Amino acid sequence: MIRLFRLQQKRFAQRPEDAYSGVGASLNKGRWHRVGDEVVYTSSSRSLAAMEILTQVDPEEMPEYVCVPADLPKGVYEARRVVEVGDLPDNWRSYPAPEGLARIGSRWTREGNGLLLDVPSAVIPEERNVLVNPRHPDFGTITFGHIEPFSFDPRIMAKLRGNE
Repeated sequence: MIRLFRLQQKRFAQRPEDAYSGVGASLNKGRWHRVGDEVVYTSSSRSLAAMEILTQVDPEEMPEYVCVPADLPKGVYEARRVVEVGDLPDNWRSYPAPEGLARIGSRWTREGNGLLLDVPSAVIPEERNVLVNPRHPDFGTITFGHIEPFSFDPRIMAKLRGNE
């Protein structure tokens, strides 16, 4: 089994599968998808998932988060589509993200080319995020873990808020 991690606002994760619906992503454009694409962003570790959240959230309005792990059969994970840094334009880590990245993810989602799209993290390029297509037929092979409490270290939050 391969384990992936997703941090989700607690109010949107009453059940583990809620965190993997893709509905939230469909409402807003992301680095690897367009509005309307139901996709779920996961990370290879809790710490990377936390770093990804910290790049997006206003520390003054930090909602409560939970971690929802997911286990995938090794064969399903090995069948993932992999995007390497060398396949991307030089400015792929820019903010806002280049439109070409959303094209890659949208094409993958809409064509149903696999359950998983493995991409480099813009935060830490040597680490990996894995997008999950909740509409893919293999989605049912995922086993969701229990919802786990998650909190950011108060020292990090203090520094982000400028209250060090």
